[in-house]
Amino acid sequence: MKQVNFKQDVVPFLIATIGEFIALHYWLVYMDSEQFVSANLLLWLGFAIERTAVVIWVRRVHNPQAGFVNLPMLKQVIGVALITLSEILVWIAWLWVVTKYGHLAGAITLYILMLGEHSMEMSLIKARPINVYLINGRVNFFTLMETLGAVGWMYFHQQGQDGWAVASLLIGLSIEHILQGRELKPEENLTQKHTEETQEALVEGLVPNKQSSSPDSPN
Repeated sequence: MKQVNFKQDVVPFLIATIGEFIALHYWLVYMDSEQFVSANLLLWLGFAIERTAVVIWVRRVHNPQAGFVNLPMLKQVIGVALITLSEILVWIAWLWVVTKYGHLAGAITLYILMLGEHSMEMSLIKARPINVYLINGRVNFFTLMETLGAVGWMYFHQQGQDGWAVASLLIGLSIEHILQGRELKPEENLTQKHTEETQEALVEGLVPNKQSSSPDSPN
């Protein structure tokens, strides 16, 4: 199990969670008021805060010679912008489906689209094929947590229970971000352990050879 360092791993994702939470909450408020320009500007701002926190974390934690941080800066900026745009479109599509077809259809839509979104993020940062993450149980789990949080958020919002709505969204996003942060962490400890085990095996393999080559050893 990957170890979690609060300052290094949790704080950036708390910032990301707060940024996304505020953006989504007020986006829905402004969408209800038909202030579409303000709603989507807030969404962009919130996701910009979220992405900035995540990118800073990735650049600090990941090996500079591996994955996303090894790309030229321009490609990194373009990649982040495209992921941000795609996630905004996912939430807009979800809201449209919920409004037109109900919560179940909205949940299925959000889960499928967000799984693709999360898998694309993981693929970009860890430089692995996207299909690895589409079928990854942990990626599917934190995507489900975000989806359930969104379902509760919208349901309680429509019932006028704003406290429960806010709690549902915040809990769902918090679980998703912390679990995703753990999944994005490089496997440094496992790699080091594998290297040490390999070195030990090589040393152990050399010892018998030295003994067998000694003059006193039987032929």
